Amino acid sequence: MNRTVVIFPNSNPNITTVTDSVYDGYSEIELEVSADLISFTCDLKNPGYTHPFCAIEIPVNDGKPVDLNTFTHVNITIDRESSVPDTTLIYLINQESDSTVQWGERSNLRTVYVDNEETFSLPIDSFTVPSWWLLLNAKDYYGGASRYDAVTKITVATGDANQDRQEAISISRVVLVGKWINQDSLRLILLSAWAVVCTLHVLLFIKIKIRESQRIRAKADSLSRLNTILNIERDKFETMAKTDSLTNVKNRAGLRDDFNRCIDMYKQSSCPSCAILLDIDHFKQINDTHGHDVGDSVLIEFAERLQDGVRSDDSVGRWGGEEFIIIASGVAIKEATALAEKLRTAIEQQPFGEISITCSFGISELTKEGVTSWIKRADKALYNAKKAGRNRVVADWE
Repeated sequence: MNRTVVIFPNSNPNITTVTDSVYDGYSEIELEVSADLISFTCDLKNPGYTHPFCAIEIPVNDGKPVDLNTFTHVNITIDRESSVPDTTLIYLINQESDSTVQWGERSNLRTVYVDNEETFSLPIDSFTVPSWWLLLNAKDYYGGASRYDAVTKITVATGDANQDRQEAISISRVVLVGKWINQDSLRLILLSAWAVVCTLHVLLFIKIKIRESQRIRAKADSLSRLNTILNIERDKFETMAKTDSLTNVKNRAGLRDDFNRCIDMYKQSSCPSCAILLDIDHFKQINDTHGHDVGDSVLIEFAERLQDGVRSDDSVGRWGGEEFIIIASGVAIKEATALAEKLRTAIEQQPFGEISITCSFGISELTKEGVTSWIKRADKALYNAKKAGRNRVVADWE
């Protein structure tokens, strides 16, 4: 028997709006809410330094947490109008008790493509934690796994397109769907009923079966707990495989999605992106003079400073040894050069404990030749920076 909970239509929906203005963007949103329709119109403007977006937040239970593990699907009826093809982002926002989680919320994302008005039936277990949330919460206790045990709101947001545009989205229905009785409970009810019937025939037989049932249930619970632990460990190792174990920034495997995203943006709209390769000058002398433990501490603090100094849309990774890379998406080479110069100056002026260091930077802008050539040009620019005396920024302006 199905169980449904209607989130909208709702006599008091209490819808709130969010735009990129939280990151000093310029996009604007107009919201209209009636008894049976939520409509919002976005004037999306790309400022060049942050991703343009508009979103609305729909409370699930007047803002009080709801455990969606007892549900199977989210059904949403949605329509979208825009001159620019794009996806629409659906988030389940889960309240987190872990104080280290930014904003105290975990974002669980599902992407849909809306052409005309359509009802989507989205399995709850198909929502995943997006990469930007993992980047902000690299030390997440659950290893970036999806969680739905305290969902407070459903967020509907514009997609990943970066060009200026008008976009109108309307939502007429949001419903949670599940079962009144889950499979484990149904199995227990049937087993109990069978035990009662058997009791009327042979009491001894019932006792045997009850003991057997208890053993089976205990084994099933044990296997279920083990399976949960294995799933968490699997997610943890998947995250570790994409993260540098020393600095907690992305490794080469972790940067693969960022490279692919930049290439897609370039193919779709010629949107620029830049690769910034940087290398700590004379790092071997630090290890030789102060020891590898001190060298490791410098690398850790260096990575933290890079992450603090770049934009939220940028990705920082360790390319190898004392060499790091910044993928600046949506940025042309002039802006990337200014960013690199700002980082170079800050690193030079602020010592790492008692150790002063400098860095050399090489920059290249993505063209149609692909990732390999893109990185080679940045590496060549880095080589020229070192050859010219280190502690400088060299850009490949080809």
